[in-house]
Order: sequence, then structure tokens, then C-alpha cells
Amino acid sequence: MKKKLLNKGIAALMSIALIFTSVNISSKEVSGDEPLEYKVSDETSLNGLQAYINENLVDGKNLNIIVTNHIELSETNTFAGVNVSKRNDCKIQVYGEKGNTYKIKGIKQTQSADKSNKNPIGGLFNKVDGVDIDIYKVNLEINMAVTFDGFYSQGNYDKYIGGYIGYAKNCDVSIHDVNVSGTISGNYNNKIGGVIGAYEGSGELNLTNCQSVVNISGYEKIGGIIIPDTAKEKPLKGEIIATGNGTKDEEMVLKAGDTVLYGKYSGTEIE
Repeated sequence: MKKKLLNKGIAALMSIALIFTSVNISSKEVSGDEPLEYKVSDETSLNGLQAYINENLVDGKNLNIIVTNHIELSETNTFAGVNVSKRNDCKIQVYGEKGNTYKIKGIKQTQSADKSNKNPIGGLFNKVDGVDIDIYKVNLEINMAVTFDGFYSQGNYDKYIGGYIGYAKNCDVSIHDVNVSGTISGNYNNKIGGVIGAYEGSGELNLTNCQSVVNISGYEKIGGIIIPDTAKEKPLKGEIIATGNGTKDEEMVLKAGDTVLYGKYSGTEIE
């Protein structure tokens, strides 16, 4: 009798131990402080980025988006940029795996905007609002175009177009060690930048070692890297007549005969 009771007591203790172990493991998984990780290795994973953010990025959580290799999108790719907003205490980092620099090639976005379609567009992120973001060692090749239809071209329907981010607001933005190439075009009411279309609100903006070799055309408010919110003058267009050799760290990418855009008061006029 004593032996049977003892066996039952041991079994009961084992059950309690198992229950406690299960609770501890579950709690660790839910409350872990490690950032989320999403690896972009091909067109499919890039197209799935928006859905992953919608389902997993919550308040107080950080996300690392890791590009693992060079990616060339197909002619029929459907990637339309990512929108991130209304999360508290979140940060997104986008970078090349293991310190390498990788290129996403062939991002194409074309929009014909009207009153119901006023969203900004960007090569990676269309809109980032209230979520800090850090992008580095991910190069882009883009082809983006936006046109306004009918009377909307005369209204206050600004369109923001940028290589990495179309429109950033109320967040810290750091973009460094990147190169963007390709074409961006727009017509009326566009704010166009090779790296960022527009940055507004509170926060800090840090752009370091960003190269923009983008053929940009538009009606107004155009910048090679970013168009500031204070911009009012249309940029001037000029032809390069001579260049230097660059530096040991930075290759000269422009040549005599190239056409560039520049601010009205940023150069010295030569008659």
C-alpha cells in the first residue's frame, strides 16, 4: 500500500514539474526582446515583406530586414513598396547580410494619381510614419513614374517619390553606404528625391555616403538626394563641361556632357 502511494506521489510531482517547465518556456517565447528577422533572398520574399510587417510588427518590437544576396526582379514583378506607420517604440533596420553590400535591381513602379490615389511611392518604402528606420549596404536600381490626371494636377495633391523612401514623417531616418540608380519622373505637384522624396515633422535625418545616380525629371521640387520641405524654387538644369578624377574612395560617375539639376543659389554662374 505504501509503495502504491509513493508511486502516485512521484507521478504527481513529475506532472507539476512538467507544467511549470511548459509555462516557463511559453513565457520566454512571448516576452523575448530579440528583434524580428525577415530575410529577403528573392522576388517572392521581397513581395511578402508588407504582409509580414502587417502581421508581426507590433508596438515595442524591432525588425531586421536582411538582404542575403543580389536580387534581380522579373519584368512582371509586383513589388509596390512597403508602408509602415502607427507603431510605438519600433525600429526597422534594412541591411546586407554579414556586412556585405547587395543590390536589388529592376524595381518598377508606375502610378497615375487621382483624388483617390495620393499615396507616395518609393523603391523600398512608400511611407514611413512614426517608425525609426536605418538602411545601409543595400543598393537599388529603380524605374518609377507618376502622373496626375485632369484637374487634380492643379490641386493640393502632392506626390512624393523617392528611391528608398517616398515620404518619411515623425521618425529618425538614417540611410548610409548606399547607391541608387535608374530613373524617376513626375509632372505636377511632385516632390522628388533620388534617396527620399520628402521628410517632414519631428525626428533626426542622417544621410551619409549616399550616391544618387538617377535621371530625375519633373515639374517642380526636385532634389538629387532629398527635396527639403522648405523648397520653393524650381531646380535649374545645366550641362557638365569638365570633371575631376574622383578620389581613391569615391569614383567619379559623371562626365562632360551629362545634364544635371542643381539649386538656384548653390552654384556660381559663368557667362
